Amino acid sequence: METTKKLSALFCFTSLFCLYFTINQTMSESDHMDTFCIKSSRNITHNTTYNTNLNTMLSTFRNKSSIVNYYNLTTGLASDTVYGMFLCTGDVNITTCNACVKNATIEIAKNCTNHREAIIYYYDCMVRYSDKFFLSTLETQPYSIWTADDPIPKTLGPFRKRLSKKMERLS
Repeated sequence: METTKKLSALFCFTSLFCLYFTINQTMSESDHMDTFCIKSSRNITHNTTYNTNLNTMLSTFRNKSSIVNYYNLTTGLASDTVYGMFLCTGDVNITTCNACVKNATIEIAKNCTNHREAIIYYYDCMVRYSDKFFLSTLETQPYSIWTADDPIPKTLGPFRKRLSKKMERLS
């Protein structure tokens, strides 16, 4: 009987713990990490074919991220061609991916106006576009170094208290 009670409590703890991280991941916004608006020899201006192609691409990314975690697209011709991609980390669900890509495409368009190349990194995704083909090219620039000061999420404290109360009720 005592063993069954302990196993039941362990099962409840494990279930609640997994549920907490699933809900937290789905509902939280992805943290912005870095943005690179890369200067090129040619800047873009509003009301150009390149700008229209870029906006079409970013809109497509917002739509496709509700279906897939990775997508690349080339749109336009000659000097108006835009190459782009988005990639979500493998540990996020499609809802989190979609929210992250939506935020990233809005921010990259707002922060990198008049740039023909830009990259934005969030904790859960990245979005990149360029007037140069980059999809099969190894590039080491630009780069950022990210570190975590607190390996345990700050939201774990309140969760731990609630879980402790629930576990006390079981015993």
